[in-house]
Amino acid sequence: MYVVRPQKAKDALLGSERNLQLANDKAQDVTIKKLTRRNPTMAAKFAELGESGE
Repeated sequence: MYVVRPQKAKDALLGSERNLQLANDKAQDVTIKKLTRRNPTMAAKFAELGESGE
């Protein structure tokens, strides 16, 4: 039989909620510029897209 201790369960849920909020904040801060900065492969891919679009 498995006994769940209410305070321990509450603490775990609050911890997971904080982790989700931090992850969400980081995801909201993602931009193409930040993803491609100092990345020669991605810079080349975007350059190819720019050339083919003209």
